[in-house]
Amino acid sequence: EEPSPELLLQYVYAVLSSPVYRRRYADLLRADFPRVPLPRDRGSFLELAGLGAVLIDLHLLRLDRLDRPRVRFEGTGTGKLTKREYRSAERRAVINEEGQSFDGIEPEVWAYRIGGYQVLDHWLAGRTERALRFEEIEEFRRIAAAVGETIRVQRRIDEVWPLTS
Repeated sequence: EEPSPELLLQYVYAVLSSPVYRRRYADLLRADFPRVPLPRDRGSFLELAGLGAVLIDLHLLRLDRLDRPRVRFEGTGTGKLTKREYRSAERRAVINEEGQSFDGIEPEVWAYRIGGYQVLDHWLAGRTERALRFEEIEEFRRIAAAVGETIRVQRRIDEVWPLTS
């Protein structure tokens, strides 16, 4: 039985999201089309496709588990984004001199990069010198949760299918 186009997309998304894959093929990924290795067996294919489906939903911010993020917006003030200072010991990103901050951000979540950009810092940088609206605060909280979940799923991908060949 042939896999559906959706399953193939989900499988490829999982493979391309693997940290081990990205390190191993970094030069090729920058210079050419990616090589997508075949799975060991149908079970591995289906499990990776399932993880790819989760990643797709995470990256589109459409998973229910993102509705209750651990990251909180703390402090009182204008909400104007005038600085971006991450304090790893406090797990906090301070956004202004008033001390308003996003709390509960793990260091690996803050440091997470896609395409050379540090995701959370880049998101904040695009809103510098503006007061964050409620919707933006909630979006940032959901993105931080999605990044945390992405890291967890990526680890699982590398457990399911270590790229040793």
